[in-house]
Amino acid sequence: MQPNKHAPARARRNALRLEALHELVARRTHDEWGTSYIEEILAQDPHALDTRCPRYAGILEESRDPTVIVADTAEQLAHDMGALADGDLPLVPVELVDLESDTRRLAHRRSTIAFLPALGPIADRPKMRASGVSQ
Repeated sequence: MQPNKHAPARARRNALRLEALHELVARRTHDEWGTSYIEEILAQDPHALDTRCPRYAGILEESRDPTVIVADTAEQLAHDMGALADGDLPLVPVELVDLESDTRRLAHRRSTIAFLPALGPIADRPKMRASGVSQ
């Protein structure tokens, strides 16, 4: 079986992405929490042929403390950022960074609120007077 002729180019591309990710982390994060989602990626040897670094990075903030996540596609990054925005510790999506081109796009989040049908007739509830006391 022949070695993959695209492996060296892929390894170079991943090494460049990893280098860009390290630079982004150095500029934007303040502590270990900022890299907690990407520790394993950052720990890779950039010169190894099996180094793998996704193309897109997302910056999120909680109480003005930034953290970085990564994904292979912008769509997956948007999904992951949305999931973290709705988590127990909500993170505010800030920015998408393309690690190959250094293109940056601000993140914008929209929410939709919907109401379910009423569970029972309102007539069964006590009426309130203007003073706020039940009749």
